[in-house]
Amino acid sequence: MGGTWFRAACAAAAVAALAAGCSSGGGSAAAGSNTMSALSIGPAEKTTLNVGVVPAMDSAGFFVALHEGLFAKEGLTINYTPAVSSDTVIGSQLQGQLDITGGNYVSYIQAAAEKHDPV
Repeated sequence: MGGTWFRAACAAAAVAALAAGCSSGGGSAAAGSNTMSALSIGPAEKTTLNVGVVPAMDSAGFFVALHEGLFAKEGLTINYTPAVSSDTVIGSQLQGQLDITGGNYVSYIQAAAEKHDPV
């Protein structure tokens, strides 16, 4: 029972993170408007995403969401590319080959601190 709850929580977190990253975040419905809910953040800027993720425990939420079809339920198409290392996906993202990446957070901090890469 605990494992199911954990997987659902991870999947929800992954979907929320991707949805936040794909939304323009601009504009909201006027108060009392029936066209958009108060929680709606607008349509996604992109619905097809190239995603590179290191297959590790840190990325479990992404894989649960991918295999449970949670991205598709939100209207997103995910083109998943397995990553060999965090450094590899960071480089691919900076070159514009990947829209979103997931890996060891230390590598992202190092890339930002040492190389001043906008990750």
